[in-house]
Parts: sequence; C-alpha cells; structure tokens
Amino acid sequence: MQHVQQVQNAQKMNLTIDYSGTPYEHTVVPELVRAFCQEHPQINVFLENYAHQELKDHLTHGNCDVIFTMPDIIAGMDNLAYHSLLIGYYCLIVPSEVKLGPPPISLEELNKNRLIFLDHRWCPPTQDQLQKETCLNNHSLDLAYVNNIATARAMVKARLGWGIWANFVSDPNDLDLKKLPLSTKIVPDYGVAILKQGSPQAARQFVSWLEKTGLPG
Repeated sequence: MQHVQQVQNAQKMNLTIDYSGTPYEHTVVPELVRAFCQEHPQINVFLENYAHQELKDHLTHGNCDVIFTMPDIIAGMDNLAYHSLLIGYYCLIVPSEVKLGPPPISLEELNKNRLIFLDHRWCPPTQDQLQKETCLNNHSLDLAYVNNIATARAMVKARLGWGIWANFVSDPNDLDLKKLPLSTKIVPDYGVAILKQGSPQAARQFVSWLEKTGLPG
C-alpha cells in the first residue's frame, strides 16, 4: 500500500535499498540514508534486509533498486553493475581484552583458540577461501560453524571463540571487540550493485551520491 500511495504522487520517486544486515550496515546504512534523504527530499527510501542470494534475486527481478554487496558475491551476473566503495582487509575478531602479537596476525597463530567460521553456503566466496586457507595452515583447529554474521558476532561477544571477517563487517562503534589484520593476500571489496539496464533514476542518484560521499572505513 505504501508503494502504491507513493506511485500515485508524481512529485516523488521511490528507492528500495537492500542489504544483508551486517553489524556495520546496521550502524552505517541508517546514517547514510538519513543524509541522502536530507539532500534528496523528493526520493522516498525503503529498506529491506535479506541474505545474499535473496539480495541478488530481488535486484535481478526488480523487487529492489540497489543492494549493498561484494563483487565476488555477484560474480558472473552480467546484468548487474558493481560500484566499489571500500577496499578493506580480512581480520581476526577478538574480545578487547585478548592479547596477541602485533598485526598482521599470521594464519598459523589461529590455532590458539576456538574459531568461528561462516558456513560456506552463507559467506562471501573470498571469506570461504580464507577459511580454507586457514585450515590448510593449521593441522588442528577447534572450529564452530554458524549460518549468519550476527550469530558469529554474538558468539565472539559471549567469549565462545574468535571470528574471521572483513573489517567493513564490524560495527565501527563496538568497543567490546577489536579487529586485528590478518596476514593474507585475499583482499575484500565492498560496494553497491544496480541493474545495468533499466535502473531507476533514484538508484543512479544514490550510487553517484555514495561515490562522492564515501563510506566510513
């Protein structure tokens, strides 16, 4: 009903933004959208939260206009245009009181505590690659697998193990956990994707605004 009401108003444009709901996105996306709306009051923004596969399906079928994603997640989808906003790094996520050697942390040091991995069906391909690399560099690991980043973060905060994910996944305001860069050549990339053909004007305006504004690191 909200969409129908807004379509009837010729002075307004709709923009639906989908994201996977990482701690970083829960903190940063509302701030970005608020600032964007202040500069573009003629655009009505809707937010939706889905898993990676659903994000791709929604965008491809026109059920949303923009998705926050990573290039490896949408690899091979020639109908999508990816716009990089942040080049990050993979890191070890530990409670703030944990003392480890100076970063970067070698993968061989990750056998000192239980590790929390994302199931390969749920994590970005580059993270899955890093998890496999970690296993190859350690003969014995105590591993726990979870199916979403929120659970992984909750387990680290509960002191049930250490996590591995990209720096742009963590809540930048979370002082209870710290990010220690890992010694790996795998480099994660974060940005947005829209349709190459038929993308609405509001989506193109949002992407252009993001590229000028940038994202918090």
